[in-house]
Amino acid sequence: MAAAEARIAIVGGGAALVTEALTWVLTNSGSHVLGSYPDFRALDAVLRGGEQRLHAAVVDAEDPAAGPPAVAALKRAYPDLKILLLCEVVSPAIIDCAIEEHVEGVALKSDAPEEVILALCHVLEGRAVMPAGWHKASLELEAVARLLSMREREVLD
Repeated sequence: MAAAEARIAIVGGGAALVTEALTWVLTNSGSHVLGSYPDFRALDAVLRGGEQRLHAAVVDAEDPAAGPPAVAALKRAYPDLKILLLCEVVSPAIIDCAIEEHVEGVALKSDAPEEVILALCHVLEGRAVMPAGWHKASLELEAVARLLSMREREVLD
């Protein structure tokens, strides 16, 4: 599915200007942006309360109200939903979330708008998208996991 045909929601992103800019970029690319939602509950209420069909969600990975908790809830409630995480930097925590929750893509907030749209297009077409540096972050995550005892990993989780 092309981004131009997709119905997309934005989850998180407390900065109104950033959310408005992302909405503008996606709308100008031809996508239908359902809206911007502060967290999973707000989006879920709209989806369950109406006849809205959603193809993808762009989630602010670093927003405390959204981020990994929203991704986990979205994947449980809507397993076929494609998710693109937006983040400042590729951290081990974001890579862990992407792997654990089977997220289709991760893009950087510093990427050009065209790159974010292209990443979203790839995600909608069923391809995985990861930014440069993700492999190094995943190796760091594995190294930390090897240093911790089983109980320390349980507490960290």
